[in-house]
Amino acid sequence: MAGQTAVVLIDPYNDFLHPKGKLNPRLAESIAATGTIEHLKEVVATARKNKIPIYYCLHCQTDKYSFQGWQMMNWSLTGLKENLVFEKGSWGAQVYEGLEPNPENGDVVVSQHLNSSSFQNTDLDYQLRQRGIRNLVLAGLVTNTCVEATARYGYELGYNLTMIGIKCSGVNNARIYVHRNAQNMRTQSHRGALRVAMQRRNAPFQPNLVPETQTVAAAAPPMALEALQQLVQNSPVALLTAGTSLTAKPVELFYSSILDAFQPREHVGVFSGDRVPQSTTEGDCSSVAVCIRSLLPLAQQSARHIMDKSIFSLLTMYLSLLVKDSKLTEMARAAYTSVVREFRLFIGSRFQRGLAHGQTSHYQLFLALSTALQLFEYVNDLGEMRSGFLAHHEGMLQLLLISGPEVYQSPYLLQSFSGLRGIIIFVALQRRRPIFLSEPTWIYTPFFYRPKTRREILHDLALRLPELLHRTDELIPLLVQNPRDSNGRSDSFRELTNVTQKLVADFTHLKADLEAWFQTFKQSYSPAPIYWTTDTVLDSAHSYTDPICVPDLQDPKYQLRFQDGQKAGVLICYWSFMLELLMSLIDVQAAVLSTIPGNKGEDMTMEPACENLDTHRAAADDCAFLILQYSQCRICCVVWKASL
Repeated sequence: MAGQTAVVLIDPYNDFLHPKGKLNPRLAESIAATGTIEHLKEVVATARKNKIPIYYCLHCQTDKYSFQGWQMMNWSLTGLKENLVFEKGSWGAQVYEGLEPNPENGDVVVSQHLNSSSFQNTDLDYQLRQRGIRNLVLAGLVTNTCVEATARYGYELGYNLTMIGIKCSGVNNARIYVHRNAQNMRTQSHRGALRVAMQRRNAPFQPNLVPETQTVAAAAPPMALEALQQLVQNSPVALLTAGTSLTAKPVELFYSSILDAFQPREHVGVFSGDRVPQSTTEGDCSSVAVCIRSLLPLAQQSARHIMDKSIFSLLTMYLSLLVKDSKLTEMARAAYTSVVREFRLFIGSRFQRGLAHGQTSHYQLFLALSTALQLFEYVNDLGEMRSGFLAHHEGMLQLLLISGPEVYQSPYLLQSFSGLRGIIIFVALQRRRPIFLSEPTWIYTPFFYRPKTRREILHDLALRLPELLHRTDELIPLLVQNPRDSNGRSDSFRELTNVTQKLVADFTHLKADLEAWFQTFKQSYSPAPIYWTTDTVLDSAHSYTDPICVPDLQDPKYQLRFQDGQKAGVLICYWSFMLELLMSLIDVQAAVLSTIPGNKGEDMTMEPACENLDTHRAAADDCAFLILQYSQCRICCVVWKASL
């Protein structure tokens, strides 16, 4: 096994690690806090001792001609060019003292990478395969860009990976992060990227937890969790084999106990962080909570054994995150395997027949089953949109299209539909594609007989965003690839000008609507604040904080406080949507700016589209910083899923 293992050491340059390096000021705090240099030296020494080769993956070195004529420069490459970072022949482009390669150890210096991944456009994969290397230990600079990009690429190539998380360093300034990574966030939401960045800051290291599970630990009061965990320990896994009935003793007791734990009550149970709404417009529970609560009334109905199994598998998997019990996880997965098998038979025998009759009960059952199954996949994968989740999600979208919006005016179906809208928005933002739920008939018809909650109104606005992101992705390459003619007035460029101005106007309109929603939210609680920093001095009448929203970190500058989990969840939705909007608007304006000539007298018709660019960048920084501060609150895990 040792002969198949290598260390991949990424960018150990003086410009990163040495106090006099050009990039060191951005990393100094993180390098000091994580002991990066000492740990990297420890990695090198251990590799030498065990005769494990080190593959040195170094960023491309620069000179005044670097990137000449390039038209698709991201933030990172632009910074390298402007500051001559890793300049050829300079001290900054040398490997930090004590980390240098040693050919006697079998070390290899691979060809230099141009961007973040050490695999992309280099000979790293070829060098590794020539020597039979299959297991990679990754360390170096910088965790949230080059190290992560290399790890993702290596995983796709089939390598076994180990990332030495505490031995890597990253930018420790939230306000730098947004612009540094603006061009590297096309495969995930900006909120997701920021969440990963926050995980790798100088918070207390918890190697076995991802961000979702870090917040889960405090989601339910200890008494409820202790009782459930004791019940798990006393229940054999064999209870939930494929042939087991949930109405048989003692399975019925176990199932009833889990259902009881998920009931929405004041200050108790799994959803204690999502307080019971006091009015129809105050129902700001997270989308996951809304979906699960819509399933609870369907439980323990003898004619719907498949429904019970699907609910059981979802709730049990959810609880397995809370109590961190592998036995409970095994039970949940066994139940899920059984229900998927039954679901396929059920769909084949009853789906077309049930929908043909147009009965609301059939829609309710099919929608509930689809909801439970896709939420199980989401929880099981800790929030990742993997194939299992997406398969159920696509099926659910088809069900919505077949049924039409009127069906969901039914109270039970409307609750499910409301929660599912949040999930659909999340997926659409990830895909950056428009979704049919943004059509007016889907916005208004299901909610015809009751007022919308604050979160539902926010979702109405957010449903407009994926279409704008899609238009952005189509426009930017055209701006780059279709330069204007000598007088700047070609027909193609005039058309691009009109398209660009319309897109910027639509972004601006949606931004104004989101800001108006936020002002209404704030005013509804005035004079009490809806959030504040820990070091803010408040009147005693307004200083109450739900205990479930107490921050983890001791440093006040990284702490936000909220009155309760519902407000926290709604705010993270708002900041996340606003960040997505601002980052794409900035992308458009930056692309436009690159087409505007600097000489006087030339056509400046595109210049108005660039107005307020600096203001938008500052607003994006503010949103990012709020999200990073928020992520350290000990709040209910369903609030962490608030973007769903």
